[in-house]
Amino acid sequence: MDVMAEAEALGADAYITGEWYTRTRPPEESDREWAESNRTACDAYAASSHMALVGFSHAATEYLVMKTQMAPWFQDRGLEVECAEQSDWWR
Repeated sequence: MDVMAEAEALGADAYITGEWYTRTRPPEESDREWAESNRTACDAYAASSHMALVGFSHAATEYLVMKTQMAPWFQDRGLEVECAEQSDWWR
């Protein structure tokens, strides 16, 4: 939460991330204790923050960069680009 607190202290009104609550759901059972602790910390920070906290899936944030930044970069080099959206961004 240190990065978010720093952004808020610098006057940010919103924090947009692909790494918010998704990091509290571990793929491995061995990470459950860490995830529960992180979930508690995320909830406490959200309750105390004045920023709008917006979380997207990892895939969705990467797609946005690929579509808005990388596709034009390749197109500028004469390559044809087609961005394929996923049907379920939260899989």
